[in-house]
Amino acid sequence: MRQRACDYRNLQSTHLSVVPEMCVESETANLWAAYCLWFAYYNFCLIHRSLRVTPAMEAGITDHVWEIAELLDSSPGSGSPATPYYPPA
Repeated sequence: MRQRACDYRNLQSTHLSVVPEMCVESETANLWAAYCLWFAYYNFCLIHRSLRVTPAMEAGITDHVWEIAELLDSSPGSGSPATPYYPPA
């Protein structure tokens, strides 16, 4: 069985009201970070068959296909732990 990141079965009963909220915030932040990484990869690193270039090159944002290392180095939080960003509801 896969272990979940937010497993609160062994916590004391006094903390059970707080833990589910922490799990939702953590999962939301991780999902948003994964979405942003995929979006950047899709637009800057992935060459599309129909365009024969990346969408960012087609739009004139960049002049070359980015490597994944270059994408990660250019992120706003590179070198420090990421601050969670929650999209507007």
